[in-house]
Amino acid sequence: MLSSNQKEAVLFVAMLIVVLSAALGYHGLRLDGLEDTYAQQIDQVRSEVVKNNQVLAYELQKVQEELKAKNRALETEIRENTKRLETGVTGRLTYLEARQQETLGDITKQLQSIQKLNGEKITLLEDELQSINVKTENYAPIIQKALLSVVTIDTLRGKGSGFVVKSELGKAFVATSNHVIEQAPDETKVVMVRTNLQKKYEAQVVGMNSVYDIALVVIETPGERLSALSFGDSNTMKVGDTVFALGNPGGFGVSVTEGIISATNRFVNGVPFLQTDSTINQGSSGGPLINKQGQVIGVNSLKIAGLEGVNLATPSKLVEKIVSDLENKRGYFADMDNQEGK
Repeated sequence: MLSSNQKEAVLFVAMLIVVLSAALGYHGLRLDGLEDTYAQQIDQVRSEVVKNNQVLAYELQKVQEELKAKNRALETEIRENTKRLETGVTGRLTYLEARQQETLGDITKQLQSIQKLNGEKITLLEDELQSINVKTENYAPIIQKALLSVVTIDTLRGKGSGFVVKSELGKAFVATSNHVIEQAPDETKVVMVRTNLQKKYEAQVVGMNSVYDIALVVIETPGERLSALSFGDSNTMKVGDTVFALGNPGGFGVSVTEGIISATNRFVNGVPFLQTDSTINQGSSGGPLINKQGQVIGVNSLKIAGLEGVNLATPSKLVEKIVSDLENKRGYFADMDNQEGK
């Protein structure tokens, strides 16, 4: 048998178990209620999520359809614009090609017309060019003939050039530059003349003109008559006319250079000259400047120092008169008398 204390303890334990069981049951019920509540809320949230997803899917589909529609419209517009551009470009190209063909046709007609109108002129020009070529080829015999009249002047102190202006059996007059003769010793005035055929003669000074730089000497040629050059008219020479300078540059022997008249009436210290680009060097002074006909149209006088192709010759119209005056008066001082030859 249990004592009273033991019974009380058992009773207390039993009551405690009942209380704990009730508490656990209550809490279990509370947990079940909360679980149901949370489940409902989760279902509600899931329902709202599904609904929202459906709304979003609908809106997204709507936007996609709008974008597709806009893309289709844009593609259509691009195709139409491209088609219009292609049509416009093709039309423009067709127009330009037509205009080009029309212009080429007009130019062709004009060229044919010009060729037809100028056919005879072209033929004449070709004939003239052929004639010019023939004349060019004929310069050699003209120059070779002129060289027979060109001489070398030796004054013992220097050399120069000259040419026969008048000749008769046994005697010949030679024109040269005054500054060439001035090199001869004053006490002797010995001047030697050597022809292009290498024959030497002692010359006597007939006259000198320092103003126009012209001198005249005479040589005795027993039994011979030297070839003389004739004077041309220097007043008829024009800029661009072909000329030839003959002389003895550097004492190497008679040579020829070709050029043109660069200027007429070129004055230096009041004296008129013909300007030419025919090369003139030391020793060329006194030599003739001839035209294409072999006539003397000037006497090579000087080269402008420091300038290439600027050479001066005394005009033949002036030289011819001075030579005539010197021959007739036979004086060393014909300068004043020849002032009228300007």
